[in-house]
Amino acid sequence: FIHLLWSSVLQIVLSIFFLWRELGPSVLAGVGVMVLVIPINAILSTKSRTIQVKNMKNKDKRLKIMNEILSGIKILKYFAWEPSFRDQVQNLRKKELKNLLAFSQLQCVVMFIFQLTPVLVSVVTFSVYVLVDSNNILDAQKAFTSITLFNILRFPLSMLPMMISSMLQAGVSTERLEKYLGGDDLDTSAIRHDCNFDKAVQFSEASFTWERDMEATIRDVNLDIMPGHLVAV
Repeated sequence: FIHLLWSSVLQIVLSIFFLWRELGPSVLAGVGVMVLVIPINAILSTKSRTIQVKNMKNKDKRLKIMNEILSGIKILKYFAWEPSFRDQVQNLRKKELKNLLAFSQLQCVVMFIFQLTPVLVSVVTFSVYVLVDSNNILDAQKAFTSITLFNILRFPLSMLPMMISSMLQAGVSTERLEKYLGGDDLDTSAIRHDCNFDKAVQFSEASFTWERDMEATIRDVNLDIMPGHLVAV
């Protein structure tokens, strides 16, 4: 869609130029209709982006729970936690589907508006051309030439919502990648490996927290795990 960004604009500008030569200033009425559509599309695009961000967050939560389920399936079966995790996954999936439905509805509205725009533009332009001056006669040559130019406008105008939607999705994905790749690196100095220790794992006055800037959830943990021992925490 990168080349369509400039080629669509070029097609729109050239089509309006040739329409001006055929219909004169009356074409400004049609251009006005297209200008009025722009803020409507901007509002719908903003809402689509918001829904897309929410949907990505819900998807991340669902995938995280699914990974926990698959990695700890034995413990989950042992304690009979299947209903609890199933409900969590289903609730998140319902939120995903709700967001996807809202996103699809907005895209339908955007596509409807852009499919309707060329028709509205031609009707408004022809009406203004005939009504503004009684000497203006809409003959077959002007009508068919103008309709052809309006049909040329149909493609770039119909592609704009797809390009905007793709750009929004690409923007959301890019932000998520930047956040992931720009995250803090693991502190390798926090763990020491020493083969001379007689213990497999040792914690000495250790504190644990979910986030680095949060208050510690578990404090002052002292734990020695000997080689070959099975320890459940």
